[in-house]
Amino acid sequence: MLLDPLRRAARRLDSAYTEDLVRVHRAADGTGAWTPVVSVPRIGRTTAPRIAVVAHAFYPELLEQLRRALEHLPPRPDVFVSVPSKEISIQALAVLERLDAGLLDVRVVDNRGRDIAPKYVTFADVYGRGYDLLLFLHTKKSLTADFGDDWRDQLFRSLVGSPEVVDGVIGMFAADPRLGVVAPGHHEAIGRTTGWDGNYSEARRLARRAGLKVHRWAAPDFPSGSMFWARPEALVDLTGLGLRIEEFPAETGQVGFTVMHALERMVFVAAEHAGFHSVMVTDPEAPAATAPNAASARVSAAVARRPAPPVFIAAGLLTSARLVRTAVRRVGRAASDAVSKRVYALPGRFARGSAQHR
Repeated sequence: MLLDPLRRAARRLDSAYTEDLVRVHRAADGTGAWTPVVSVPRIGRTTAPRIAVVAHAFYPELLEQLRRALEHLPPRPDVFVSVPSKEISIQALAVLERLDAGLLDVRVVDNRGRDIAPKYVTFADVYGRGYDLLLFLHTKKSLTADFGDDWRDQLFRSLVGSPEVVDGVIGMFAADPRLGVVAPGHHEAIGRTTGWDGNYSEARRLARRAGLKVHRWAAPDFPSGSMFWARPEALVDLTGLGLRIEEFPAETGQVGFTVMHALERMVFVAAEHAGFHSVMVTDPEAPAATAPNAASARVSAAVARRPAPPVFIAAGLLTSARLVRTAVRRVGRAASDAVSKRVYALPGRFARGSAQHR
């Protein structure tokens, strides 16, 4: 309880660094590189790799959209689906059994960790089964934004929007053995807010546990929306964490500061540490809002408007000092109050004022 004020101050400090600040600093001092955004190439289907789909279906009304997307895959992928209840599992089986799938495995999970916990806990056994590629999807809705449906559609279009898109992604992996992750480009509405967003402290804790390095001033790009293609080997540092479902908080509509938000931001970091690189893609038939480098252009304009990075650093240090000083004072007051309560509770002649504080 005594550390709560300090934790809150740390979260405020994390949130104080907006995406503009992080991106501008990266672009100015060369501490990180932009993740390339490319159009999915249009190539013919070659020999199909072994594919496993890992999907979280929380919203049963979107199962049909999921099925239609999976019909664009090469024949007989194995499909692993997590659902929050037995009732939805029955619906999922009824809808997805129409697919030309190999294995169809539907598992009921606790409503913890959204689609992230199923990725790394429920289906942890999938990674070692010899698949060439994994495809992560989920029935995404955004209850805190009015562009949620458009965002989900954009993610699906970029990854599995048609057989041609799927062939193009598979072809990218076939042509480049060091390509580890293919993710959709950021939706226009969130293109400028894809930094740590208050999740740096949790990401640093997980990174240390996994043997990775993350930096506050070099926030990585990541698959915003948590859907992507990957080689299993590219995610070995995350799958090797040995996460347990109890490490994920109960669902309360959180918008940040959780283990799932931190893990979402570490996909490209893990791939790079494993010796792979990542690419973001956009379907050329998707709306112009998701065009390559749209976010980069906006940030380049922001660089011209902003002062030099040292000004941001100085401002950040001042903010940090003030927050820490305030937190220390609050912790001190809380400690003093706790000690006073203990003194009042002592028996005998040391119980000063105990009658008044029962």
